[in-house]
This record gives sequence, C-alpha cells and structure tokens, in this order.
Amino acid sequence: MTKKFSQRAKFVIAKAYEKAKELKQSAIEGQHLLYGLLQDSEIVRVLTECKIQTSLIKEELTILLKSGNSQKEPEISPPVKKILENSVAIGQKFNSEIVLPEHILLSILTEGESPIAQILTKFNLKKEDLEKKLGLIFSQKKQREKTPEEIKREELDLMTHLTQRSNRVFLSAQTKAKEFNNQFIDSEHLLHGLLSDSEIYNFFVELKIQPQTIEDEL
Repeated sequence: MTKKFSQRAKFVIAKAYEKAKELKQSAIEGQHLLYGLLQDSEIVRVLTECKIQTSLIKEELTILLKSGNSQKEPEISPPVKKILENSVAIGQKFNSEIVLPEHILLSILTEGESPIAQILTKFNLKKEDLEKKLGLIFSQKKQREKTPEEIKREELDLMTHLTQRSNRVFLSAQTKAKEFNNQFIDSEHLLHGLLSDSEIYNFFVELKIQPQTIEDEL
C-alpha cells in the first residue's frame, strides 16, 4: 500500500513508527500518526493558516502518547490502516496519483469519532474547511507546476513575438545562462545579451558608459 504514498507521507508514517517504538507500544495508533503529521513542515503550515496552534495539539497528544512495555516491532493498528486506506481515496478525489500528508490529515477528520479527530475538532478544525483549504492549495500548486512541454511551448510563443535583433539578444542570454549551468535566464544574462547587440553597445558608448566595465561587473 505504501507504494502509493509520497516521500513526505512515508516520512510521516516512519515518524509514527519511531514514536510507537520509542514508547514501546506494540501498534502504531492514531496518536502516533498525528505526531508524525506534526513533523511535516507543510502540515504545520496548513494548520497554522487554519488558525490552529500546533503547540496546543502537541499538548493534547501528550495525554494519549503513553509508554508501554512491548519488545516487538510496532505494527499498524486496524484504525490507522483504515485511515491510510481512506487517504488513498481522498488523494484520488483531489486528482493525485500519490498520497500526501494532507490527504492523511483529512482522512483523520473523516473518522470523526476517533480520539485524534476529536483533538483536531476541539480546536475548531472542520473537515469541510480543510477540504476547501486543500483544494485551494492544490489548485495553486498545479498552476505553478508546468510540464516541460508547456514550458517549451511558452518559449516558442515568446520567440514568435521577438524581432531578429531581440531574438539574438535572447539567444545570447540563454547561452550565457547555460555556460554557468544556470537553470533559468536571469536579468544579468539578459543584460549580457543586450551588450552583444551592436546598437545597444554603441548607445552605451554615446552615454559615456563603458560596456566592458558592465561586462566585468557581470
């Protein structure tokens, strides 16, 4: 089942396992899973944006995080297994091929009667509100993340709107960025490209600005 989980989600589960083992518990319970979620910086950010103080959640968790005397390796308890299974379905609902910690958190809230779900609802974290928040976060991320094909298409669209001189400037900037193994073309690369244009070069000279001095600063 964990093959469907992201590295972040696996990290959360690993932290839950470590906490259960540290406390000598025979099973990974919900409180261990919630502890693991609080080790993920993105989850902390989401909760903070929902006006939830994670420090207060941790205080509530200390009541549930009890020590045992088991010498066995902790196994996933049936309730936690159900939470993780439901998180797969929740991930699919958000059109995600992998399970993220956010999906696990939402899955916990779906199990409204569990002690850890009650901890979250105690601080006014509602399933509906979290769904809306995550929907907004995931849509924003999707807008920011572009496929290589989309990036290439945008580059081609840009090139069609450039004059021959501007095209040469852009290509010179691109070459300079590649020369320094930079992933993106930045302003200093673009300035280098501009200085490669004879008319821009002469324009600087007329202004009594030495282009070579600018190149040296770059």
